[in-house]
Amino acid sequence: MREEERASGIGCEETQLDAALEEITEKENAADLERNVKAGTLTTKNESEKASAEEVRRQAMERLGKTHKRDADSEEEKSSKCRKRSSDDVEYLKEKFEEEKELRKEEIELKRNEQQMMLNQQSQAHKQQLEMMTLIQKQNEALMALFQKATFPKRLL
Repeated sequence: MREEERASGIGCEETQLDAALEEITEKENAADLERNVKAGTLTTKNESEKASAEEVRRQAMERLGKTHKRDADSEEEKSSKCRKRSSDDVEYLKEKFEEEKELRKEEIELKRNEQQMMLNQQSQAHKQQLEMMTLIQKQNEALMALFQKATFPKRLL
């Protein structure tokens, strides 16, 4: 029921079922609390839950005017702590700019390294091609020499 009110922002009619369910959960929580008190195992969690429940009850009971006054007091405390100066904004922008500048430098350096590696790979591939060409050329010369020996044997003079 309360979740519906918070979610929609409008008042919802409380049905008998909602009232009965709320009453059951309250009795269940009270029984758990009583059981813990009797057993002597009241934990800090239970104590904090109890304190927060009492605060909620107190806020529900106070008048609307007091609520507005209390909210205004808490806003004044928060606003005085959160005041920012324009120099803080400028400092933030400077830091952000420096970080972006460093990132750009790193990206440029990485690209240079990648390009250098690509050039090295290309030069190695070119060297391998040249070596293969010279090797094939030598093999062709050797085959031609063998072919000439086989087809044109040396004649005795």
